Amino acid sequence: TIETSDVKSTDVKSTDAKSTPSKFNPARAGIIIVVAQNNSYKILFVVQGDCSHSYDEPTGAGNYGFPKGHKNNEDKNMIDCALRECREECGLIFEKEQLLRNPRTGNIASITFRDNNMYIVVLQEEPIIRVDNIEITNYEWLTIDTVMKKQMSVFTLKILIIFVKQIINHGWLQIKVKKYHLLKLEELKKIKQKEHKM
Repeated sequence: TIETSDVKSTDVKSTDAKSTPSKFNPARAGIIIVVAQNNSYKILFVVQGDCSHSYDEPTGAGNYGFPKGHKNNEDKNMIDCALRECREECGLIFEKEQLLRNPRTGNIASITFRDNNMYIVVLQEEPIIRVDNIEITNYEWLTIDTVMKKQMSVFTLKILIIFVKQIINHGWLQIKVKKYHLLKLEELKKIKQKEHKM
């Protein structure tokens, strides 16, 4: 179970269905890219530029997050949106078939939070990243313990916590994250939420 009260009960769901955006928070989709080898892992985090924005904080500039963006009229569904945003922001071209699937059902897995859909790609080695230097200014491959030292929005922290709880610690990637790191993420999220309300 997810402990955060504002997270839907279907946080990790397997679906190809289109998402209906709310009036104040248009639908977004993105990809969590993981390099996993020999029981170790790194996650791709991109650094947002000045033109980026966040619904959780006044500005997204300088925040570490995942490649993601808003669904446009050309996107048939949220998966198309996620694949396009990943291509535009960091030069990575993935096919729908490369997205992580639920090992029990075989369906494409997504982390859904409000109107946001995050999909997952697991690789065996780091690909070449080419950021656009507009929306995204830089990138880093980080583990959970190292990313906690970076500037992140509440949204990214929430997605990361769900990812660790429901994907990593359920054994979908054959790796584990220490309970200590998960507790620290929860702590950071609470601090960020308090700062945002001030």
